[in-house]
Amino acid sequence: MSPDDPEIRVDNYNKSKDVGGDTVGGDSTHGDVVSSMNLLKGRRQLTILHGNERYQLRLTTNDKLILTK
Repeated sequence: MSPDDPEIRVDNYNKSKDVGGDTVGGDSTHGDVVSSMNLLKGRRQLTILHGNERYQLRLTTNDKLILTK
């Protein structure tokens, strides 16, 4: 992470620890939790690259998230 990046907070149900200014946690059942606000960083849409596929994560006007391929 660079100093210009906004703080990314990753929480895991009271099982978190502070690592270099970020809160991270792990749980084999649920995995890490990341706020959608931290992912989108003020944008309405972002592209997620998964393997060789691109997915679009969009925030609707009704505050719902839509993930499309």
